[in-house]
Amino acid sequence: MSTILVAADHAAHREHMVALLGEAGYRVVQAGRGDEAWVLLKDIQPDLLLTDVVLPGIDGFELAWRIAAEPALAHTRVVVSSTGFLEAEARQLADSCGVSHFIGKPVQREPLVDAVRDALAHPRPAADWDRYPPSNEVREQMRQANRKLHARVKELEDALRQARQLPYEDPLRDALTGLYNRGFGIDALRRELLRARRGEHSLAVLVGDIDHFAQVNEGLSRAAGDALLRSLGSCLGHAVRGEDVVCRYDGEQFMLLMPGACLEAATERAETLSLGLQQLRVLHEGQCIACPSLSFGVAVYPEHGDSAEELLQAADAALHLAKVKGRNRVETASPPASPRLPEWRNAC
Repeated sequence: MSTILVAADHAAHREHMVALLGEAGYRVVQAGRGDEAWVLLKDIQPDLLLTDVVLPGIDGFELAWRIAAEPALAHTRVVVSSTGFLEAEARQLADSCGVSHFIGKPVQREPLVDAVRDALAHPRPAADWDRYPPSNEVREQMRQANRKLHARVKELEDALRQARQLPYEDPLRDALTGLYNRGFGIDALRRELLRARRGEHSLAVLVGDIDHFAQVNEGLSRAAGDALLRSLGSCLGHAVRGEDVVCRYDGEQFMLLMPGACLEAATERAETLSLGLQQLRVLHEGQCIACPSLSFGVAVYPEHGDSAEELLQAADAALHLAKVKGRNRVETASPPASPRLPEWRNAC
């Protein structure tokens, strides 16, 4: 099993990459600072370093240069990640340091895993010592290039925040509700599904939708609808178990993953959430807004599907049925005509 060191200062971004690599079967160690990463590099001598460009202490390119100059790390490949709009600038500096691959942010599953697999399958590229010989003078040139790159990062990020007049947005979170976003939720579903298969336990998927939400936006205002979504998201985030994952699925829809929950337990949780959230009252611009009713669709692995796509389709179909039957209700998915239950489930 290959060992990968992930170096990134933003905790959510770092944990996202760690989760994706762990799911892909790698042993993963993480560091939040460049100087911590350098200590770990010398200590564990990993097979690959996945690093951000900008790091406190020692930046990503300095780490790559040090690896290229350290004989004990001759086997360690380097993959660098940075914001997409800096790829052209960063690639030139990355190539000079013997970097195997360069990936943009936000990091997605397939490009990340493909880059790591390819890097591990080939020897690390030689550093471009012809252009950047290992002298103090040229090392300072590299640092100056890095400082320019960092300044460009800050310049673009400041301009973006000023234009939007928004604080930093976590790429894994929904900006309005603070819950995980759809992309993270689907990634989490795939991860939990793998754990469920390995651990031979069930996994429940709940998709909830606010009934007649358009009436809030049209009858009051979009700002009132946003206030309702924000409060409902906060309530959902505090109403789930520690091992559960809740995300904003689409518009006024939410998805809840419940590892280990059977169909009966998941249905009961959906009914409890529906009743509880209908008691929510939101004060917006002096007006008290009552939360409309909610409808839920529930699907469970392995009864309703063996893949993330099958489970989501089953939960969506159950939600649609709840809407057709009059809303404000919980419906469970129908088992497929020829269910493919694993042996451990057939033995239950």
